Amino acid sequence: MKTLILSLILLLSLEGAYLWKREFLANAEGVFEKKGKSKKSQVEDERDQLLKVIGQLKVENDFLNVWTKSRVHFF
Repeated sequence: MKTLILSLILLLSLEGAYLWKREFLANAEGVFEKKGKSKKSQVEDERDQLLKVIGQLKVENDFLNVWTKSRVHFF
């Protein structure tokens, strides 16, 4: 009885290994490909880009404010 149970366990594990191997080989090319960015990383990238633009606009705005205040207006 013990031998039968061990044989069934071995058979099931071999069958599982076979199924795993078959599925892996069918999808092997996709295993090593870079996946698209996750939704979270896309949002983070967009946020970083927007913060970069905001920072650039703030520097330009500050520069123009200093420049216009330092000019003498004759009109």
